[in-house]
Amino acid sequence: MSIDTRWKKTLRDITGYGGRALALLIALSVGIFTVSTMLGAYGIVGREITVNYVETNPASATIEVDEVTPSVLATARNFPGIAVAEPRAVVEARAKVGDEWMGMLLFVVDDFDGMRLNTVARDSGAWPPPAGSMLIERQAVGFLKAGEGGSVTVRTPHGSPRTVPISGIVHDTTLAPAWQEQTGYGYITRDTLASLGEPPVLDELRVQLDGNPMSTSVIDAKAVELAKALKAQGVESIASRCHRRESTRISARC
Repeated sequence: MSIDTRWKKTLRDITGYGGRALALLIALSVGIFTVSTMLGAYGIVGREITVNYVETNPASATIEVDEVTPSVLATARNFPGIAVAEPRAVVEARAKVGDEWMGMLLFVVDDFDGMRLNTVARDSGAWPPPAGSMLIERQAVGFLKAGEGGSVTVRTPHGSPRTVPISGIVHDTTLAPAWQEQTGYGYITRDTLASLGEPPVLDELRVQLDGNPMSTSVIDAKAVELAKALKAQGVESIASRCHRRESTRISARC
């Protein structure tokens, strides 16, 4: 079959089945446009998530100890290769949403104004939260069905249910959405932690290395060195780990 004959047949098929050919062409065009749009949107979202995460100045590693005392903190801050060290605590609690008790993470911060690692952005309300109150992550507002000016009934592992006023809203880009994790996020002081029936103890030592390296092996090695130095001073570290973000986020560390 000659080239001319092939073209004649093609033209005849298009002429005979013009409606079908046009529908196929439209479908192909829409499909290509949709895929291109999705790929473009994915690239933008991925880039923005990474930028937002890095802007929180995430810790390189977290060392869990019985308590981050002033002595422990001083050792970490003066340790070779450590640029920043801060104490934190995360308490797994429960929050009453309607008639159900749902998961709630309480992030305990010693100095809200002095936060340098894993920072959160203030949206509205008090800063820092007054004793007895808490800030909540803005994506948890819908999940907890309570916002600024409202309250949430919280129960910690060693405490009784207590109604905690919400004094403000923050945004934490290191966390997965509350609806996805089925977990609320609250930010409190040590005084508030004590009022909930828990010892006002910070048991996480978060550190960032000089130069902010992204190598897991480098970070782990330095964390182990620091843990050994603390152990030599009589401090038992429960665990050391490379600081990771939630699974839906992009980590610049691990």
